[in-house]
Amino acid sequence: LFFGETISTNQILELARDSVAEGLSHARDAVDWVAIAAPLERAARDLRLVFRQDGSRLSIKQIDNDAAIAKPFYEVLPKLEQALSDFTGALEAQAERAETIEQCHRRAVALCEKLEAWVDPKPPKAPKKEGDDEGKEGESAAPVDERVRWVEVFANS
Repeated sequence: LFFGETISTNQILELARDSVAEGLSHARDAVDWVAIAAPLERAARDLRLVFRQDGSRLSIKQIDNDAAIAKPFYEVLPKLEQALSDFTGALEAQAERAETIEQCHRRAVALCEKLEAWVDPKPPKAPKKEGDDEGKEGESAAPVDERVRWVEVFANS
């Protein structure tokens, strides 16, 4: 069983494809839908091309330890973040044109949040213990971050 968060380049490519289709259907005159999706599609595909073999799973530490992967990975990943952010902004500007474009915008926002959380994970918050006073000062043990980040490469991703 897997109980975690996932984001895939396939989800990003599907978002771009669906957004272009909905944009052309409901707001053809608004923007060049193919042109605004192209940088996002290119960045997602470029990230996939960083990994040479299908069927591999690499932890973030394994990526960091392999210069042949780490260098292009950390060059392309910010480009994907920026392309997704730009694409989300373009969708936001057109979201009121049709409900389906608004749905694409919501998907884009969710993917932005997931990608940001994966790239820059925030440390977990310590659970509040029963009987703790809000104004009470004292030492509390910092929670241990047991999250694991990895990249899994599939033939169809």
